This record gives sequence, structure tokens and C-alpha cells, in this order.
Amino acid sequence: MEISAAKLKRLASTYREYAGEAVSVEIWDSTVTVFGSELAVLRIFHKIGQHADGRVEFAKGRGAWMYAQDVECLRGNLGRQVAA
Repeated sequence: MEISAAKLKRLASTYREYAGEAVSVEIWDSTVTVFGSELAVLRIFHKIGQHADGRVEFAKGRGAWMYAQDVECLRGNLGRQVAA
């Protein structure tokens, strides 16, 4: 199962709207990960994370804050996908 490029683009657009600034969106297997400023990911968490399995943490390897959420409907072997 693979998420379409159009769906990934819409998902990225939604997270950018929630964040109020530029963010990058990646999908690793069944986890949607959004990288951005601390304020951006906290805005996302406030909007949807507290009602889902969302979490906010600092990604040392990327030097950026991240919001990550497991998405049950994406379970399977999606591999890694990055929004353009």
C-alpha cells in the first residue's frame, strides 16, 4: 500500500495550515512526521495531537522539532515518503 503523491501533498498542506508556517512532512511506515520550529509543531499538537496519538519532541539528528503521529490506516510497508 502506498499513499499517492497528491494525498501526501494535501496532507502536507493541511499541516502547514495548522502550523501557520513552513514545515516538512514525511511518512515512515505508519507514522506521519512533521518537522519545523518548536512553535509550529506545538500549534499542530494543539490543533490535533491532544486528540490523537500525537507527540512532540526534538529530533537531535535533524536539529529541528517534530510532531509525530501514528496513523492506523497507514499500517503496512509504506517505507519512507517525503512531501514535495
